[in-house]
Amino acid sequence: MTTKNDTGFATFVADAAMAQYRRVKMSSTTDRAVTYADAGEKAIGVTDTVALATGDAVSVKLFNAPGTFKVTAKTSMATRNGAVYGADDGYVDDAVSGGQIGYNLDTASGVGAIIEMVAIAAMAAD
Repeated sequence: MTTKNDTGFATFVADAAMAQYRRVKMSSTTDRAVTYADAGEKAIGVTDTVALATGDAVSVKLFNAPGTFKVTAKTSMATRNGAVYGADDGYVDDAVSGGQIGYNLDTASGVGAIIEMVAIAAMAAD
């Protein structure tokens, strides 16, 4: 049966343990599964919950959902309103890698800092 999602959040199967607020892409190994997006890779959204192990359900806020996103920084970001790019393992960074995915509304103190990001609406079509 085909379904439709109007909420902007979807539940997927995690292909590994996953942290909250990390970018994910569709996994090629399992149906309806996600894996972390790496630097320069397109992502479908950001994990909204934690997955403790492979096969666990993980909620994802899809990039076409309204509002801003909480994301996890790979390094420190001293400037607000700067360009944000995808980094390895689902992180974001201000170092250029692939196309710009958004703007950071907060500074980041270092690896693992949670910041607010405005996504670029057209990024899914790039």
